[in-house]
Amino acid sequence: MASPSNPPFVALPHIATPSPEKTRLMLRQFRADAGDITQEELAYQMGVTVSTVNRWENAHREMSRLAFNFLRRLAIARNIELDLSAL
Repeated sequence: MASPSNPPFVALPHIATPSPEKTRLMLRQFRADAGDITQEELAYQMGVTVSTVNRWENAHREMSRLAFNFLRRLAIARNIELDLSAL
């Protein structure tokens, strides 16, 4: 059974990794839609450090394709729709 920290495998269509500014907006919206989870909770679920999530959310670093796809899978597992239209 899949859990939020181990989302089910879903074949995802290729979407380019968003710019740091778009990542910032997407992460903030994701955390709000996920029940206002903290950066620490998101970092734990994604298997990255809190500093990494903070850098993404403050547009200091670009999210890797692997992390972006993992976030997309987390969104699917939580029934959260990511706004990918502007990517």
